[in-house]
Amino acid sequence: APHKKAHKDSKPELKTSEDWLSLVANLGLSGMAGELAKHCALVSFDKGVLRLNIDQANEVMLTENMKCRMQDALQNLFDEPLKLQIEARKDKPTETIAARHEDAQQQALTAARDAIADDPAVQDLIRRFDASVDPSSVMPNSGD
Repeated sequence: APHKKAHKDSKPELKTSEDWLSLVANLGLSGMAGELAKHCALVSFDKGVLRLNIDQANEVMLTENMKCRMQDALQNLFDEPLKLQIEARKDKPTETIAARHEDAQQQALTAARDAIADDPAVQDLIRRFDASVDPSSVMPNSGD
């Protein structure tokens, strides 16, 4: 029978922000617990204590129930007990899945607006009809 857990034989690395982002993507958490994990950034992982930061704007997700679900999923992945500490901070952590997703969306929107502005047909319409493009009406194509 195939192994259910890919990480049972070797524990995941958790030393860098990249390790954390990769781990969160493979944690298998859904709903609010998944969102909590996506909004957390790695501070440190040492002697079985995992310290994370979350920005205060998302602190509402930090309920005891969601923290327990996240801790259970992490313990299952590492196959050992660990203590999860999550601290809310005023400054928004940048190394989170949520922050990366937000950056990617902003880049796609900027690219879409640039593409419209550079389109010869659009430039022709602007010239001919003294028109303008409403930036809020421009949305990137969904690549999914």
